[in-house]
Amino acid sequence: MNKHYWYKQTLDQPLFPDLMWSRPENKARAGKLLIIGGNLHDVVRISRTVMLAEKTGAGAIHVALPDALRKLVGVNEYTNYLPSTPSGSFAKQGLAELLSLSDWADMILIIGDLGRNSETTILLEQFLAKYSGPLTITRDAIDLLLHQRTTLMERSDTILVAASGQIQKLALGYTEKALNHQMPTTKVVDYLAKLSLERSIITSIHSNIFVAVNGIVSTTPSIDEHWRTETATKASIWAMHFPDKQFEAITSSVTEYM
Repeated sequence: MNKHYWYKQTLDQPLFPDLMWSRPENKARAGKLLIIGGNLHDVVRISRTVMLAEKTGAGAIHVALPDALRKLVGVNEYTNYLPSTPSGSFAKQGLAELLSLSDWADMILIIGDLGRNSETTILLEQFLAKYSGPLTITRDAIDLLLHQRTTLMERSDTILVAASGQIQKLALGYTEKALNHQMPTTKVVDYLAKLSLERSIITSIHSNIFVAVNGIVSTTPSIDEHWRTETATKASIWAMHFPDKQFEAITSSVTEYM
């Protein structure tokens, strides 16, 4: 990248079109994605995420779900069931199996819908303390870990796909200013550029999706109200395809299927 730090992208004019033509065509080289999420009361988002991940080009996909969903989802070759709490969320006893699954994956996507459960929070905390590989985390998974935001903010190989309110909380201690929707776009770019010096952040403000990686920011127009799940899924796979070009890859992922 050159000395500039803000790149404007449109849906019909991707910033890095060459990446579109250099993605892995062989599934064996397209990477292995582990999707973690779901609870007894919400499983639809997981199936949609799997379909989008397949469409976006993941080489292989496994899913980790609470065992309470077994009767709803059924048994198949890519679904792994972990111990669940009485309320249908992940139980802390699933740590060893989750770590074993992580050894298989090239990228882990914690998609959310985890439920407000203390055992699930403990499981996430213990998992992140032991797993150091590539990770994308979004939606209520971020909320469960806000009290340990240093774990997320200091972690390498991490993509945070967060609402602006979540970023405000994550940024405590890292910046003196608060991110808000009254900021002009130029100020939002400056804010995210400074906050992303050692991490990757994706958020949506002013009808734009902002991608910030190592102090470089791109903006892409978007009015999708449910942007986090799809954006996190696509970003995970593109980042997996181009591990040495994270900014270019994540920025390019935003334009796919929009």
